[in-house]
Amino acid sequence: MSQLTQVKALYDRNYGFFDRTFSSAKRRVKMPHQMLFDLSKKENTYIALAMVKTELVGYAIYYRFGTKRGAISIVIQLVVGASYRRLGIGTRLLFSAWGFSNDKAWGIITSNPFTIRTLESATMRHVKAKIVHEFRPLIQQCLKQMIFFTSAHLKIDSQNAKIDSKFYVDQSNIRGDLLKAFKDRNWQLGSLNRGEEWLAFTFQGQPLVIPKGRKFLDFIEFSEQNLREAYQRMKITEHGWARHAAKEVNQILELLVQLGLEVNFQRVADFGCGIGRHSIAMGKLGHSVIGIDYGPNFIQHAEETRREASLQNVQFKVADIRSGEKFGRFNLILCLYDVIGSFPKEGDNERIILNIRRNLARNGVAVISTMNKALTLNLLKKTKQHIVHDLSKKPMRLMRLKPSNTMQASGNVFDPKYILYEKKTDTFYRKEQFRNDGLLSAEYLIRDRRYTLPELTSIFNRYGLEVIHSRYVQAGRFNSELYETHPRAKELLIIVRHQ
Repeated sequence: MSQLTQVKALYDRNYGFFDRTFSSAKRRVKMPHQMLFDLSKKENTYIALAMVKTELVGYAIYYRFGTKRGAISIVIQLVVGASYRRLGIGTRLLFSAWGFSNDKAWGIITSNPFTIRTLESATMRHVKAKIVHEFRPLIQQCLKQMIFFTSAHLKIDSQNAKIDSKFYVDQSNIRGDLLKAFKDRNWQLGSLNRGEEWLAFTFQGQPLVIPKGRKFLDFIEFSEQNLREAYQRMKITEHGWARHAAKEVNQILELLVQLGLEVNFQRVADFGCGIGRHSIAMGKLGHSVIGIDYGPNFIQHAEETRREASLQNVQFKVADIRSGEKFGRFNLILCLYDVIGSFPKEGDNERIILNIRRNLARNGVAVISTMNKALTLNLLKKTKQHIVHDLSKKPMRLMRLKPSNTMQASGNVFDPKYILYEKKTDTFYRKEQFRNDGLLSAEYLIRDRRYTLPELTSIFNRYGLEVIHSRYVQAGRFNSELYETHPRAKELLIIVRHQ
């Protein structure tokens, strides 16, 4: 089922019902096919998704506008499956959609008080009609560009903020929902007439109401659910660094010969193979190879490439290399381009290392490359605002972090303008945008870990892997050793042996 089809199905099952004056019989609100198609094609439309395994359980669709006073994001749909409500999914969806974005304002058009409470939780600010009224011209400017609200009548003053959208949904539970959602303070946006919805907005200049402890961490950790999708949306075949697989494989084999190691490998594994670039290159040299990745789209692409090359000695498998699964006994394991480090939790990266050891034959070797932490920190020295000790105490640092389309466009994730480093958790943050790739536009908060040579050596030794060679390299030139903070030394290449 395509992403668009899943979105429509979730909407149709869960959005609600029309009111009785619109339809004599109780009738579900359903999304017209053309409306969803139009939304997916609009350049300024974004989506955030919540998945449980392969099931879509919630989503938010929003517009994003650039204005002279700053960007404004307006959510027009927030839908969570009935079985998953009251679990904080709506809050986390919006947080993911806006990603602590440095916008001027964030808004929702809705008749659901709980959705407005969700907006407040996601943006850490309170909705107030008085402030919405101050920004009425700016809001009107945006609404005129939205196909559903171009000519809709607004009522915005110090006590009301609503729009006559002529969306005749059942409002019979609104009074009770208001009492539940805003039992701790007075309601700010006025009462609704039939066919109206509230215009709920929060603004950058408002004081922050920051959640404490676990709630803030929950917001951050939600980003990991987006990781697989974000990586699969990388246009790897268009990235300059990804064009050197055959050259890199030859350079690796030459390096192993220089180290006096056996290179007539009976079995080779490529952990985190992506679209299979290095697996295919090894296969063309006659080696028996299995490429493993947890991204089904990547593996599908790899299989197509294998068939085109008529390689019977190469196979691919969808699997998570953190799982501890035994794939066989290999003389050589490749784990290249930041598979170790792509996961923000240290336990996940150590599980990959443990699984490398489990799958290596005695005296087998693994060739691993990770993002160069020393270079990253050296680049960040010039931008001290991009280093923070404890993010939970200074969340505005993350809110001010600029988004980019780095993963989609180039894969160069070393530009300090788009990185925030948290010392307490040793984690690097980025905001990544994806557009015009056949899927609905989205912005993801991405976290990763990067390593120094001493850090990795310590971990490898702990898991019974002996470091026999290391060097700092750039893409396509694994045979040329660079110094630690060389501007092109983006990868730390390490060769380890099963002790």
